[in-house]
Amino acid sequence: MSQIQSEIVAGVGLITLDRPEALNALSLQMVIDLTAVFTDWRDDPNVEVVAIRGSNKRGVFGAFCAGGDIRFFHDAAIAKTQRWKTFSPQNTASTTCSTATPNPMPPLWMA
Repeated sequence: MSQIQSEIVAGVGLITLDRPEALNALSLQMVIDLTAVFTDWRDDPNVEVVAIRGSNKRGVFGAFCAGGDIRFFHDAAIAKTQRWKTFSPQNTASTTCSTATPNPMPPLWMA
């Protein structure tokens, strides 16, 4: 099951990061899924604006996204795999897709 939920509601492309056990830290699969969503929505006339929120409501502000998944890098190093090398290019692709979209992505705090 994906840890990225996406839907379009009244012109808003709504993305929810759904990995609360890790404070929504981005895993490699989440980055790949985000790239796919941004790519799908890039030319979708039904998406006028994009908003991203975190699913975790714990604490005063909840957790939007703790950043990249450090445990992924640690586990890859311990296993002596090269899998960690795929994270940065995928993250760059996702960032490029999000910034190249014609849809505005205003900085929002969504509870």
